[in-house]
Amino acid sequence: MQLKTKKQKWLRTFASENEKQINSMGKSRQQLRSAPAAPQAKDVKDPESETARLQAEVKHAQLRADAYNEMINVAEAKFNIPIRKKVGAKR
Repeated sequence: MQLKTKKQKWLRTFASENEKQINSMGKSRQQLRSAPAAPQAKDVKDPESETARLQAEVKHAQLRADAYNEMINVAEAKFNIPIRKKVGAKR
């Protein structure tokens, strides 16, 4: 019960700023489950266009990863704090 009231308080506080996000939060789990899934291999009519679409997605994901890495580099340089986790076990 307390969780619901905290959520309601949060919604009242930020409702004016985030109407679109709040509307999407109201969707029930059933509505989210009924959303169309990605096409299965047997549903693909044109494999070449599907390949091109997937390559574009991979390119977009790589650009996004590069942008995140650059943001971390800039933040580490600007604030002089380590953000990335150190590799290897502690001794």
